[in-house]
Amino acid sequence: MKQKVLSSLLMLITMLLGVPIEALADREVNQLQFGKQTIEVATDEVITFYDWKGTENISSTSSNNSQSLTVFKPVEEGKSIQITFESCDVANDGASWPGKVIVYDGTPDADNSFTWATTTSEVNASSTMPEGTILATLDGTYSNLTYTSGVSDGSLSVGMLWRYAASCSGWVAKVKVVTLENQTVTGAGSSYDNVSATITKKQNVDLATAFVTTTGVMNPDKVTSISFNLTQNEGMVDPSALKLFYGDAAISATVSEEGSGYKFALEQELSDGTNNFDIKGDILGTAEIGAKVQLDVTKIATAGQPDGVSPFTAGTSVAIENPAIVIMTSTPQTITVGETPLQFYDEGGKDGGIVSKTNGQVTFLSGVEGKKVMVDFTTNNIWHGSYYNQELRIYNGQTVTESNLIKTLQQGETAAVRSTADDGSLTVVLFSDASNEVAADGFEAEVSLFTPQEMVANDVVNEAASTETVCASDENQAMLKLNVKTTNTEPALVASKFAFTTNNTNANVTHAALYYTAGSSEISTAASKKIGEVDVTADAFEISTTGNEVTLVEGDNYFWLTYNIGDEAVNDDKVGARFESVTFTNNTTATATTSTVAERTVKNIVLSYADQGTVTKTVNGSLAFETKRTSSNYAEYGTDDRINIFIPKNDGMVCQIDFSEFDVQYASTSYGTKSTFKIYAGQGTSGELLWELNSNDQQSTGPGQTIRSTAADGSLTIVFNPKSSYSYYYKGWKSTVSEYLSKPMAVTEIEVQ
Repeated sequence: MKQKVLSSLLMLITMLLGVPIEALADREVNQLQFGKQTIEVATDEVITFYDWKGTENISSTSSNNSQSLTVFKPVEEGKSIQITFESCDVANDGASWPGKVIVYDGTPDADNSFTWATTTSEVNASSTMPEGTILATLDGTYSNLTYTSGVSDGSLSVGMLWRYAASCSGWVAKVKVVTLENQTVTGAGSSYDNVSATITKKQNVDLATAFVTTTGVMNPDKVTSISFNLTQNEGMVDPSALKLFYGDAAISATVSEEGSGYKFALEQELSDGTNNFDIKGDILGTAEIGAKVQLDVTKIATAGQPDGVSPFTAGTSVAIENPAIVIMTSTPQTITVGETPLQFYDEGGKDGGIVSKTNGQVTFLSGVEGKKVMVDFTTNNIWHGSYYNQELRIYNGQTVTESNLIKTLQQGETAAVRSTADDGSLTVVLFSDASNEVAADGFEAEVSLFTPQEMVANDVVNEAASTETVCASDENQAMLKLNVKTTNTEPALVASKFAFTTNNTNANVTHAALYYTAGSSEISTAASKKIGEVDVTADAFEISTTGNEVTLVEGDNYFWLTYNIGDEAVNDDKVGARFESVTFTNNTTATATTSTVAERTVKNIVLSYADQGTVTKTVNGSLAFETKRTSSNYAEYGTDDRINIFIPKNDGMVCQIDFSEFDVQYASTSYGTKSTFKIYAGQGTSGELLWELNSNDQQSTGPGQTIRSTAADGSLTIVFNPKSSYSYYYKGWKSTVSEYLSKPMAVTEIEVQ
C-alpha cells in the first residue's frame, strides 16, 4: 500500500508544480511481503522491479513467508504495461512449501475481496492466490521473459506466494508502458561504448554491441543473423567460439564463415524499444602479449528484413590489446610465458573475488629457451573454513601428481615458486573441497621467467619437535624439526647424510630415524617419508639417506628426527638431540647458524586414549597406566576399542596390574551405556579372560584386587571401549602395571589337629 500512496503523492506534487508526468525519473519498486499494491506507470519511465527483499537473497526460513500482489497500470489511456524479467529465481521446496511468481493479465482481486496474510504465520499450507487470467507461473530459474498486457485498461499484475520454500535470489524486472500496435523495425547498427582497448579480464571480453530499434509489441519480428568482420585477430580469439548475449543472458547462436567474414545465426524475438546484442569472446591462452583483436558488425538481418535492416548505423570499432594478465578459470588453461611478466589473478580478476567452492588450473610454459617459469604469490586471501578449505597447489611440470607437488599454500601464505622441470613449466591448481559459496578475495601473483642458478643452502633452522614427556619403550618420538633453507634451483642439492648427537643421553636411546615432509612444516603419517635410520650406540651418530636421497627444492625443506626410547629408561631421565650438519652429494655441507638442544623428560606413564588402536609396551619394573583425560577431567568418549599390551622385560617375570582409581561407566539399566573393560592373559584377546567389568557395582571399584597374567610369556592385554559417541562423564582409571616374579608354591607349615 505504501508504494501506491507514494505514487499518488508524487503525481499530485508534479501536477501542482506543473511538471508533466512523463518527466518522472526512473525508479525502483519492491513487491510487498504481504497484501496488495497498485503502481501507476508513466509513459516514459522505466521501473526496476524487485521481489520484496530487494537486492538481498531470500533464505529458506519461515520469517520470509510472503503472500502479495503488485498491480501495474499505465497512467495514459490506450497504453499497456510490459514487464521483462531479466532474471527470476523462485522455487518451491515441495508441495506444502510453495515458492512461485504468478503473472496475471489485468487485475485479479479487482473488488479487493481477497483476504491477504498480514504475518508470516498466516501463510500456511492452504494459502492460495486470487483467481485471474494467468499468463505464467514461474517456479524455478528463468531469464529474459517478457509479458505484455492484453486487457483494455493495459494493466499487468505480479503475485508472489512463498512459504518456507527453497533459498533463492528472487527477481529483477523492468516495467514500462508500450503501445499495442504491430511492431516495426526502425533501424539497426553497432556500438562500441562498452568496449575498452585496455582490458582487465580474459573471459567474456566485450567486442561489440549490435542493436535493433523497434516500435510496437504486436507480431514481433525476429533477428535471424548478425554479420561481422574480424578486422584484426592476431591469434586472440577463436571466431567459432564467440558468444552472443541478449540482455544479461547468453543466447543460442552459431557462428559460421560468410565470405571473408562471419555471421551469427539465431532466432531472437524483438521487444519494443532498443534491443542490444553483445558479442563477447574469450582471449586464447596462446595469444601473445600485445596481440590485438578488432570486430566490426556489418549487417543485421531479421525475418522481416532478410537482406539486412536499413538504416544501419555503424559505430567506430575498438582494437583490444591482449594485456599481460592471466585469469584463472574453472576450465584448465595453458599459458606460454615470454620475457614480459604476467599478472596472475583468480577468476574475479584484480578487483573481483571468488567463492569458497571455486576451483581452477593453469599450466605455465616457458616461451624462451634456457629459461624456466617462476610464480610469485604476493597476496593470498583464498577461503579457509573450519572443516573445508581452498588451497593453492603448485606442481613441477605439466602433470598434476603427488610426486610433482612443490608447494601448498593456504590462506595468508605466500611464496615464490620456481620450476625445475626439464621443460621449465609449472602448474598452479586452486583446489577446494567445499560445496558452499562463501565470498573470498582470492589471490594475486606475478609469473615470470628466470635463468636457473646453482642451489645454495643458506641455513638449517632447527627446533625441538616436541616438549612432551616420553615413556620407556616408546617408538618414533619426534625430537628435532629441521628446515634446510635454500636459494636458487639448479643444479639442486641432494642430501645424503645428517649428523647428530644425543647430548650424552644415548643410554636411553636405542634407535633414530629421519623423515622428510618436503615443504610441509607439520609431520604426519600421510605427508612424511622415512629416508634413513640407524641404531644409536654412542653419543654421536649419523643417518645416511642411501637409496632415499632427497633432492631439495628452493625455499623450505623439512626433516624430522625421531627416537625409540630404551626399555630401561626411568622416570626423570632425559633424552636429547642436537643437529650437527648435513652433507650433500656434491661434497658440500651445511650447518645451523644457531643449534638447538632438544630435550624430553622420561615419565613412565602409558595412556589409554581415543583412536589409539593397539599399543604394546615393555615393562621394566613398573609403568603407570591411566586414561587420557579431557580438559573437563573425564576420559575421552568414543566407540573404538583401545587395546594396550604389556610384556615383561625380564626373564621369569609376569605382568600384573593394580588399580588405585577406577571410574568406568556400566549402567544399571538395559538402555544405559555399558563400557567394555576387559583384562586378558597374553598378547591380544584370544587368551584367558582374567577380569571383565560386567556389573554396575564394579563401575567405581574395578577388580578390587591385583590381576596377574597367567600367560607363558607373562603378558597382559587391557581392552577399553567407552561405548559412547557423544559424551563421557567418567574419569577412567589410574593403575600400576609391574613385573612380578612368579614362584612355585611352597609348604611352610603342617598343622596337625
